[in-house]
Amino acid sequence: MMDQRHSPRFGIVLKRMPEVAGLSQEALAERAGLSVRGISDLERGARSTPRIETVRLIVEALGLDEAERAELIAARIDTTHASEAQPGEDEGFPVLPTLFVGRTGEIDRITHLIDRHDVRLVTLTGPGGVGKTRTAIEVAPLMVDRFPDGVVFVDLAPVHDPGMVLTAIATRLGVPQHSRDDLKVALPIALKNRTLLMVLDNMEHVIDASPEIAWLLKACPSLKVLATSRVVLRIAAEHVLAIEPLELPSGLDTDHLMDNDAVRLFVARASAADSVFAMNRDNAAAIVEIVSRLQGVPLAIELAAARIRLSPVSELASELNPQLPVLTRSVHDAPPRHRTMRDTISWSYDLLSSEHQAVFRGLAIFPVGCSLRTAVDILAMDGGRDIDAITKAIEELVDSSLLRAHQDLDGQIRYRMLYSVREYGLEQLAAAGEEDVVRHSAHTYWCLPLAQRAEFVHLRPDAVYWLNRIDAESQNLREHIAWLIDHDQMLEALDISGSLASFRGLRGHFDEAHTETGALLADSRNQAPSVERARAFVGMGIVDLLSDNTQRSIEALRAGEVAARQINDARYLWMALYFQAVNLVYASRIDEALPLIEEAHEIATTGGNPAHSAHEPALQATIAQRRGDWETAFRCVQEAHRLAQHYGLTWFEAQFSRRLAFYYSRRGGVGYGGETGDSGRASQSGTA
Repeated sequence: MMDQRHSPRFGIVLKRMPEVAGLSQEALAERAGLSVRGISDLERGARSTPRIETVRLIVEALGLDEAERAELIAARIDTTHASEAQPGEDEGFPVLPTLFVGRTGEIDRITHLIDRHDVRLVTLTGPGGVGKTRTAIEVAPLMVDRFPDGVVFVDLAPVHDPGMVLTAIATRLGVPQHSRDDLKVALPIALKNRTLLMVLDNMEHVIDASPEIAWLLKACPSLKVLATSRVVLRIAAEHVLAIEPLELPSGLDTDHLMDNDAVRLFVARASAADSVFAMNRDNAAAIVEIVSRLQGVPLAIELAAARIRLSPVSELASELNPQLPVLTRSVHDAPPRHRTMRDTISWSYDLLSSEHQAVFRGLAIFPVGCSLRTAVDILAMDGGRDIDAITKAIEELVDSSLLRAHQDLDGQIRYRMLYSVREYGLEQLAAAGEEDVVRHSAHTYWCLPLAQRAEFVHLRPDAVYWLNRIDAESQNLREHIAWLIDHDQMLEALDISGSLASFRGLRGHFDEAHTETGALLADSRNQAPSVERARAFVGMGIVDLLSDNTQRSIEALRAGEVAARQINDARYLWMALYFQAVNLVYASRIDEALPLIEEAHEIATTGGNPAHSAHEPALQATIAQRRGDWETAFRCVQEAHRLAQHYGLTWFEAQFSRRLAFYYSRRGGVGYGGETGDSGRASQSGTA
């Protein structure tokens, strides 16, 4: 006897269609290549779920039109659903063995988006291991009451062919297997009366199926989709929500550290790996260092915490450089792509085209990322690519979560990688045999031009802009110099390091300048007369001047003077003489300074350098001040201010303006009055 849960609707529809066509059961069976009993069982409902191959044979035998074909398939779906569990009874979500930590804000934003009537598709994006799937699984139970027909989870990780995505969805929904064409009919029929949330997990490797997801949403007005993907789907209905790494702790207050999600995650996973582990005042700093070095990436934190049973927390931080060899998982129930951080990143890398992989490898040389312009300068020259190709590749890398876009202080967009992603990129760059080519391209088309602008940046009209710009590139420059040294390119390293010396002095990085530039100057391979030596000695003289080490500054500048005379370089000779004089004036050794000032004046006059012209009267003002001659000091700095205005030296203008006010008050005035923009009026008020 047929189970009463099973609907005989398919049999009713099937029985009517041969009658309309004027066919008996025997005639239909013969045309379809089926048995008469089989046709009879289907018409009577004895077979509650006819095979799709059988349905296809019947459709062809009867010569059904599109509407009749759709009606027969719909009847089959109704019969099938009647015999299966109702929606919501088994959503198929993975059972997770570990406690979920954090993401309260993200979950609130996701549920708010899904609740909006105008939102049909929400895509959670982010790099591998950031927690997209875990977050989606946490959201699902919260949405059950909003969707009468339940929340269904479709794991697409095992699906390798984008053409099989609809088949995977149909299987999960209980729609029996159809051809691709039949699915276009069957899925809308199956979903037409169902208010359902579908979670599509791991869309990135079947991203070419995005148009079919767009079609499904259009065909099924009561369906909503929550997708997880390292790559955005790029369809009109999509609302993208980036899942970022966990926020890092801002201090070492152990009473509040457990309020931080990254720390809580590490402690929870470490405690699971070693039951006696607990955070305390002795290991709190090491835990903060670990989660900070891992940049708050949940998978990386979990993998590191699992090593607690092998390495004390105090040693683990030092083992994480490099990260990738350490970040492995010994348990076997994790997806293969999450067994190690390398596997996770490789999953994304393998989805890229060969051209986009090459751009990814090239950008890995920048530890703190770079601008689009820098990427184009290097990669266009290196690989013969055009600007459009590089721009498109970078967009794809951002969409794939392998690059992250952020805005710097000047409003410029920079693209950077997470540390572990960059490590993988460098590995691939070396494996492809491209590192030397890319590094040399970076040296020629990025580093040298930037170093030229960094050289004595305080003498440039646009000093403030370039100080900020070089600040943003400091770590990139530091690593590039280290690479040059490692590859025995000592003069090239001195060229860049010496150009950066004065900048480092202005920023107070005195020890770095001595450790790097000083060591390069002392290296036996850099002893021949060269413009690089002259520049570096002058730069180090400015570093020591700014750090108030007068004697060491004078010694460096004298060495710079000798080097400049050896190569007959007027520019560096002027700087060496002038800044020696500055040291001597501040040390009240004015008589020793005067001949240096006179020679520097002659060089500046013939060279016509605006910064040089404005500097000298400012130094004369200091000499007059030391002698107590406030009237002369005022006139001299007034002239320096006028020259700074004339040449657009805004940084100097601001400094000289403050000095004008000071000198004016010391010579008997009640106040300068802020007349920084009109030195003539300032002079009139001073003589009144």
